[in-house]
Amino acid sequence: MDDLFFGSRAKRNHQQAHALARLLGQQGQAIAHRYLGHAYEIGIGVAPDTTLALFHWKKAAALGDTESQATLAHAYAQGAVGKKSFRKAAWWDRKAAKGGHTTAQYNLGQAYATGTGVVKDPHQAFKWWLKAAKNGHAKAQCNLAVAYETGVGTQKNRRAATRWYSRAANSGDELARRNLTRLRSTFPHKGVRK
Repeated sequence: MDDLFFGSRAKRNHQQAHALARLLGQQGQAIAHRYLGHAYEIGIGVAPDTTLALFHWKKAAALGDTESQATLAHAYAQGAVGKKSFRKAAWWDRKAAKGGHTTAQYNLGQAYATGTGVVKDPHQAFKWWLKAAKNGHAKAQCNLAVAYETGVGTQKNRRAATRWYSRAANSGDELARRNLTRLRSTFPHKGVRK
C-alpha cells in the first residue's frame, strides 16, 4: 500500500491504493484508515477533504493506531480540523503516549509543563518526558535534563542532568549542547553533585 500511495512513479497507483485501503479498512485494518486519512488531508488521488481525513483518522485511532492518535492530536492543536482545541489535542496525545508513541509522550509532557489543554503538573511533565527520553527523543532528553538541573517535577540531580544533556547533545540538540557546556564549566570536576 505504501508503494501505491507514495512510491516511485512506476509503482504509484492512486486508484489501486484507494481501492486496497478501502477494502482493508472494511476488514478493520487501522493502517488502511490512516493512509486514507492522509490521502484526504493532502489530496492524494482525491480532492482534499478534512472531514473525510478526520473520519478515517478517528477510525484508525479507535482501532488503536497510535500514529493516527498522534496525528489527531496535532490536527486539533494546529486547528487543521476546525477550531483549535488543546484539550482534544492533549486527550489524543495521551492515548498515543500510553500506546508508546514517542512524540506524543513528549507533547503530553509539554502540555503538562505549560498547562496547555490539561491542568499544569510538573510531575506529569517529567513522567512523560522521561518515557520519551528513554525512547530517544532529543528534546525530551533536554527537557528532562533541565528538570533535573532545576528540580522542577523531580529532585535536583546534577549528575542526571549532565547525563541527559549529554544524550540530547549526542542526538543533535543544540540547546542541550550549550546547557551541558555551561553546566560542566560551573562544576568541572567529575563527581561533583549539588
